[in-house]
Formats: sequence, C-alpha cells, structure tokens
Amino acid sequence: MKIREIIKDALRYPLSDWRKLLFLGIIIWFSGIVNIAMDYTTDYPVLRILFGAGFLVGFLANGYLFKILKSSLHGAKELPEFNAWTTMLIDGFKVFIVFIVYLILPVLALIQLNPPTFFAGQVMPDVSLEILSFPWLAFGGWPEIMIAPLFIYTILIIPAFLLAISNMAYYKGEFRSAFGFREIFDDIVSIGWIKLIKWYIATGIIFWALILMSVEISLIFSRIQPGTIVFILEQVALVLIIMPYAYMFLTRSLALVYKQE
Repeated sequence: MKIREIIKDALRYPLSDWRKLLFLGIIIWFSGIVNIAMDYTTDYPVLRILFGAGFLVGFLANGYLFKILKSSLHGAKELPEFNAWTTMLIDGFKVFIVFIVYLILPVLALIQLNPPTFFAGQVMPDVSLEILSFPWLAFGGWPEIMIAPLFIYTILIIPAFLLAISNMAYYKGEFRSAFGFREIFDDIVSIGWIKLIKWYIATGIIFWALILMSVEISLIFSRIQPGTIVFILEQVALVLIIMPYAYMFLTRSLALVYKQE
C-alpha cells in the first residue's frame, strides 16, 4: 500500500464502530480517574485506591490498542471486540515494559520532572504525549546540554519502539520478539527506509494535530468549573472521542505499514 492509502484507511478505521471508539475513551478516561478525583477530594487513602485502579485500567487501554495491532496485522478490517480481558491486561503490561525499556532515558527525565503526573493512571498514550513534549518543559536537575540529545534520541527511538511492538504483535504477544533487534532491523530494511520515514512524518503530523487539538480544547476549558455542562461536553469531546480516535488511527497505520515488510 502507498502511504496515502495507509493514511486513508487508518483515518476511516476508528469510525467503523462508534461504540468501541467510545468504550476505549471510557477506559482511557478512567485510567486518569485519580487526576479527576483530586479536584474533589484530598483524602489520600481514596486517591491511592483510585491511582491503583487507574494504573491497572491503563494496561487495558494499552492491551486493546495492542489487540488492534494484532488483528490488523492478521488481516482484520474492523475494530476487534472487547473481550479476553486477562489477555488484554497482560498484553498491556508487556507494552508498558517494552515502552520503559526503549525510552528509559526520557522516562527517567519525566520521573524527575513530575512523578505524580507520570504515574497517575498510567496509559501509554498519556506517557507518549508527555515524553515527546518534554524538551519544552522545565527539567529541574537535568543539565540543559542534555535536552537536545534526549529529544533527538526520543524522536529516533520511537519508530524502533513501534516496530518492536509490531513484531511482538505479529508473533501474537511473544514478549522476547520485541527485543529481536536483528529481525526488527530487517523489518525496517524490508519496509524501506524512505517509506518508513515518509510514514513516520505523515502519521506523526496527523497524530499530533489531533493531540494538539485535544490539548487546545483542554486549555480553553481549563478554567470552567467542573460539573458544568460545558465542562462535561469538553471532557466528552476530548477523552471519549479525540484521544481514542488518535490512538486507533496511529495503531492501525502502524499495522498497515508493518505489513509492507
């Protein structure tokens, strides 16, 4: 498939089933429930419980995106069902570990920067968003000379991480497949460096346009009192539609470009 065809397919894909799109949005929303609860309570035992629940639910979000990747790699054209919850939870945990391994340096920077935010309702999309935006944040103890190398490292390692996840999905969740570096390099060669770069840029522009749209919406309504109808509509648009759509799009396009190898 040409890059244009991959993009068109990936843009249509999340809209093939609105119920599943919204359900993933609900899961993503609940993964950050502790952040929402902090607007209403300072009861730390309650917040700790919500933190743990959100952390686990974040694995489910990762697991469902991984399920999309697996099903797309094996020819499915529609969104997979929300079932086999234990498998999704385990797969989501695997994705999280692979993410940490590949992006350990930016992860350490984020932990130092803002531990509560980093660990609240962990879901891969939220972490990815913060990691790619980290060069414009205050680093605290990190020397300024490290900012540019960390940013470059992050930009370069993300395609490797995505292909590692794809390789793991191709082998139906086999964890060690994410670290088959020779095979992943061969996949890159098979896809073609030029095609992979074009896909990375085109998909990245669309993905980040969607993410920045959600950020702008959040900033516009950030001063609105929680519980008002406008605030609720903003949350629905942001979490239940835009965010899950962006990650479904990214996952689908990743599967389609990986199938080119």
